[in-house]
Amino acid sequence: MRIWLPIAMLAVMLTANPLLAKPSRAPVANPFMLDPIFLRPDGAILTWTSGPVIDPYFPTKALMLAQDNGMDISDIGTRWVDWMLAHQNDNGLFGRYCYKEEQNTYDVCGTADADDAMMAMWIELLYRLAPRGGLPNTWFESAQKAQYQLDSIFDAKAGVFLISKAMPVGLLMDNIEIYAAYKSIERNAIRMTDNKVAQEYHARAEYLKNGIIPTFWDTKAHNFKASTQDRTENDFYPDSVAQLIPIMYGFSSPAIKLPANFYAKWMKDHRDEWFALIGKDYPWGLLAAFAMQHGDLMTANCWLQQSTPFRYVTQWNILDEAAFQSINWKLRRKWPTELPTCTITSEKAPPEKKGGKVA
Repeated sequence: MRIWLPIAMLAVMLTANPLLAKPSRAPVANPFMLDPIFLRPDGAILTWTSGPVIDPYFPTKALMLAQDNGMDISDIGTRWVDWMLAHQNDNGLFGRYCYKEEQNTYDVCGTADADDAMMAMWIELLYRLAPRGGLPNTWFESAQKAQYQLDSIFDAKAGVFLISKAMPVGLLMDNIEIYAAYKSIERNAIRMTDNKVAQEYHARAEYLKNGIIPTFWDTKAHNFKASTQDRTENDFYPDSVAQLIPIMYGFSSPAIKLPANFYAKWMKDHRDEWFALIGKDYPWGLLAAFAMQHGDLMTANCWLQQSTPFRYVTQWNILDEAAFQSINWKLRRKWPTELPTCTITSEKAPPEKKGGKVA
């Protein structure tokens, strides 16, 4: 799928919007560091603390989350890219890998999470980490293969991407992530003065946006559908989280006229439900990082304090770790001696801690 706008029109768009001229990288201020419970000597990044499993979606997303919050991922990020390049299939896809210590090997032990979002975020990470001169040849070839696979699961009728060929279902979160990835690639291509790529991904993003709204916005219920599948459930994930995903990634929609009010209402309706998961289920550090970026320091602070006793336990994953480090660093800059008391409470008994501390 290649959708091209007239070159002159795109040139005007790219020049007229000053935001597009800025690189996606936040100012570097603090190194993103990982304990060996996550980071292996060869650059592989484990997904969970509970076993030697690498699902590439989560480390890739975690690295970009850390970078977006001002952390330096250049060292860990380039080592991760090298590891991923060595394990990418010839067709461009990635698997889910399990490390076998006895043989010192990584074997494919399952299907990777979300081919659609993974392919887009992988290309995005390459463009984020690439020097101003452009992608090295091996990176460019990897990105081309990933884009080919991503194009192959585009549903032209619906105008959105499907999870994978094996799972022909469209998810709101995945498609918003792909849209955000395309916008990031566009910005970084401008940083590299690669106008051809910038124009291509600008067009891709706009085309996808035109498919997301009619596919996922429910005009009767006045909310976003999490999936193209018919759902009668109304669970925290994916249903409640889905409502916050568009503004989390800067996706403008006529359905959300005042993002600040939408965010405040979501927190009022769902924050207690979210915080109740800490220590019992996945703690959703991604939401806490968004709260921090949104200026909701108390929500981010409360998540940090309530999640600290559960750091490195079974449900703690690399994405939560990236959120934790980002939030902790930013809050400690504002309150260097002591964080304010959390006013959002939740009763839990912390489990026994597993693993080490981040250096």
